[in-house]
Amino acid sequence: MIDRRVKELIRSWSGRIDKAVALGAKNAAAAVASWPDYEWKASLDEFFKLSEGQDAFYDRPTIGTHYAFWYHTRRVNGLIGEVIKTLERERQDNPPEIAFIDLGAGTGALSWACGLVAMAAKEANQKIPHLRVIEIENSPFMLEAGNTLWAVFNAEFGVFESGMSRTSEVISWTEAEFTEPLPVSVFASYVLDHTDDDAYRVEELKAALERVVARCSAQEVVMVTSNSKAAAAIRVLASIGRVDESIPEELWVGPMTKTKSARQKVFLSHGLSDQGTPMFSEPWGQRALRVSV
Repeated sequence: MIDRRVKELIRSWSGRIDKAVALGAKNAAAAVASWPDYEWKASLDEFFKLSEGQDAFYDRPTIGTHYAFWYHTRRVNGLIGEVIKTLERERQDNPPEIAFIDLGAGTGALSWACGLVAMAAKEANQKIPHLRVIEIENSPFMLEAGNTLWAVFNAEFGVFESGMSRTSEVISWTEAEFTEPLPVSVFASYVLDHTDDDAYRVEELKAALERVVARCSAQEVVMVTSNSKAAAAIRVLASIGRVDESIPEELWVGPMTKTKSARQKVFLSHGLSDQGTPMFSEPWGQRALRVSV
């Protein structure tokens, strides 16, 4: 079992998380600042579709910055407990390393979650396997923002000292090849945005996910998804095995004041009106879905 001090430490780092996200998203914004205000506005319009239960078009240059400011921390918050569950899974061989394959990695929330668990375990003097995250993302703009966030996160927390590692690749997850000799956990939290009640799309995703699981010999598949997408996600996962369902534990709550301030300044520089306050947790709720293979 993971020592309770691991979660307590991560919970106490909320201020550092706010600081890192604020700076990381600000740096991501600076990297795409030369794009015209029209692009920033069009990208924000796409971004708002997510809050309406629709899918956004992620191949816009500034979409990663918008996502980083608003959603990144919420995703990290919901994934930490699921990473811990994976580490607590009984394995006969007590592997020295576990690979996490992150399908549709976005801005790298799973890498942050693994990094926080690895650093907290190190500080709590608890030995855990080496965590290796392989990010698969088909939007170069999301991955670029994720790389910028990761640089700030690593500088703030010194994740490299924990032995946790991260690699990333711009490719569709349905086309990626996997040859992992390690115990593998597949995380596929937000690859199902197009599903809804589209029966054809559900069947297509079932087949694609089954191929990925077979190629990498996955031991489990995990999804943390919005409540509105849970029904479709369960239909996809059920083709692999029995779906265990739970509510993700969130360690941080409340507004992110540093991130809000940084976002306001970026919005002002591009003629955008600031709408709302970035929050640590997901106000509409999330669902954690897990299948053992």
